[in-house]
Amino acid sequence: MAIWTGLEHTPHVLKAADAWQQRCLLHDGSVFSDRTIWTKQNISELKTLFVDNPISGDRPFYDKLHDQIGNAKPEISQLASEAIWLLLLFVYEGSFGVEKKRERISEVWNFSGEPLPKSECLADA
Repeated sequence: MAIWTGLEHTPHVLKAADAWQQRCLLHDGSVFSDRTIWTKQNISELKTLFVDNPISGDRPFYDKLHDQIGNAKPEISQLASEAIWLLLLFVYEGSFGVEKKRERISEVWNFSGEPLPKSECLADA
């Protein structure tokens, strides 16, 4: 099957999405670490803390997200960070630049109290 978008980074995005599928979706792993974080239990806990506990108002999204998941076990913040990575993976960099994507992903990972590990999945491509 051919894939053409006219964007030179498309093969890198698809490679990263495939890595997520293999590591996380199929094996409950992590994009950025060797941990097991994409488990049914962690996804359910994130849903309870985030989806089932909305915060209204004009505060920035990431401030509200911190209030929702900042006191959860580290894996929940790390899962949220990787979910944001997955979402931003498909956002055109002309709309949301690479540095801003890394900044947001790192910000949420840091809710866990741990620094974001270096990963090829955070490369410019």
